[in-house]
Amino acid sequence: MLPPPARLYAGQFVLGTALSRVPEGWAEYAVGRWTLATDLPVCSVLDPDGRTVGALIGFAVTPDGAVRDTPLTLPEPPRPDTATAVEDAVYAHGGRFACVVAADGFERLYLDPGGTLAAVYGWGGAASTGTLLAWAHERTFRAPSPPLPRDGFFYAGRTSDPEVQRLVINHYADLAAGGAVRHHWNEAPVCAPDSETPALVREIADGIRRTIRAAASRGPVHMGITAGRDSRMLLACAREVRDALHLYTFAHPSSGADVAVGRAISRKMGLPHTVIPIETPSDATQEEYLVRTGYAGHWGKAMDFYVGVGEHLAPGRPLLSGFGGEIARGNRMQYVLTPDTPITPEMMLDRYEDAALPERVEALQQWFDGVTWTDTFAFLAQAYWENRFGCWAGPHLYGTAPGATPLVPFIDRRVVDAMARLPAAYRLESRIADDLIGAGWPELEQFPYQRRPGLPGFAVRVYGAVRRRTVDRVAGWAGWGGR
Repeated sequence: MLPPPARLYAGQFVLGTALSRVPEGWAEYAVGRWTLATDLPVCSVLDPDGRTVGALIGFAVTPDGAVRDTPLTLPEPPRPDTATAVEDAVYAHGGRFACVVAADGFERLYLDPGGTLAAVYGWGGAASTGTLLAWAHERTFRAPSPPLPRDGFFYAGRTSDPEVQRLVINHYADLAAGGAVRHHWNEAPVCAPDSETPALVREIADGIRRTIRAAASRGPVHMGITAGRDSRMLLACAREVRDALHLYTFAHPSSGADVAVGRAISRKMGLPHTVIPIETPSDATQEEYLVRTGYAGHWGKAMDFYVGVGEHLAPGRPLLSGFGGEIARGNRMQYVLTPDTPITPEMMLDRYEDAALPERVEALQQWFDGVTWTDTFAFLAQAYWENRFGCWAGPHLYGTAPGATPLVPFIDRRVVDAMARLPAAYRLESRIADDLIGAGWPELEQFPYQRRPGLPGFAVRVYGAVRRRTVDRVAGWAGWGGR
C-alpha cells in the first residue's frame, strides 16, 4: 500500500488552473491564473513595480553563494520581447530549482540548468512527476509496460504516458500553449581554444564552490565520495567548508574501490564517513519508488538514495553528489574521430547500449531536428546533457529519501556552459580533474581513481592497461579510431 500523498510526493510541486486536490499540508500560491502547490521553499518573483508575477521553487543559489530566501525582482516586466532579461535573472542562480512566471502573454515554467527539479506537463498543468500531475487532476498515469530495464529511460521528453511530456533541459514550458520551446543552446556550444582552458576551469570551480558554500551555510552537509573523478572534484571545491562535511559511500557489490578510496580519503583528511550498505528493497518499496519518480526509470536507485540514505544518514541535511561532471570528461566521446563526424540517433542509442527501437529513434530524431551544431564533440555533450542527464538522472532525484535535500553543485548555467566548451582533447583525457583538484585540494591527488589504494589497486591497473590496449587495437581494426 502506498503512503499518503504528502509523503509519497514529498519535495515535489504541482501547477494548474483547476487542481482537483493537493497533498495535505502543502502550501498553495496564486501565480497569475495558476495555482502552485508544494512543500518546497518558494520565493516570490516580482516585476520592477513590485507586483508578484511568479514563483521561484526549491533551493536556488544566488551569484554570491547564498540560498535565495527573499523575492527575486526581475529587471524588466515579463513579456516576449524581454524574455532574455527575465531568463538572465533566473539563470544567474545555481542550485536545484524551478521558476514559474505568469503575466499577460507570458506564462512559462523554467527548470534549473540540469533539470534536477524536474517537471512534466500535460492535462493543462505541470508537475514534478506524471504520477503527481495525474493524482492532482484525478486522472490515471499510464505506467510503462513492460517495466523499464535497469538504466532504461525515456528520451527527448517522452514519458510512459503519451498525454504527458517531460520538460527537457534548456526548454521552457509554454503553459498557455501547452508545449515546450528551446531557450538555450539553440546552437550547440563550440569547443574553445586551448588558451581559454584555464579561465573555463576557474569558472567551473567557482560555480561549484558557490553551491557548496550555500549548502554548508545552514549546517552540516552530506557529500558523496567514490573512487571516481567527479566526486573528488566536488570534495576539492569544498575545502573551505570541510568542517561541515560528512562523507558517504554506497557499498554496491561492484563498488569495492569506492568504499576503499572513500575510507582512505576520510581517514587521511580527518572527515567523518559513512559506508551505506545496499540491500534489495521490498516489492512495496520498489513500487513506491517508481510512483514517486513518475516511472522515469527502473527502481534500482531505490537501493541507495531512497532506502540507504533514509536509513543511514541524518535527515534534514543537504545531500551533495558529483553527478553532472561527465561532460567535462568527454563522456561517450571515445570513438568519435573528428569534430565533423556525423552522428545519427541510431549511433547515439548504440553509445548508450540501448536498442534502436522505432519510438526511440523517432524521439531522438525530433530532438536532433531542433539542434544546430558544427562541432560533433560539443554536440555530444549537449546530447548527453539534455537526454541522459535531464531525462534520467534529474528525475531520479525525486527518489531521494524524504527529508534529504539533494543538490548537484555542477548545476549552474555558467558551470555547464564552461564544461561543454572545454577543448575536446582536454575532455577526452579527463584533465580537468587534475587541474581542479591540484588547485583546490592537492592532497587529494595521492589517492587512485577507479581502483583500490595499494597493491590490490595496482593489479587492477595493470589489467586495465592491457585491456585498454586490446580494445584500441580492435577499434583500429574495426575502423572506430580507438580512444
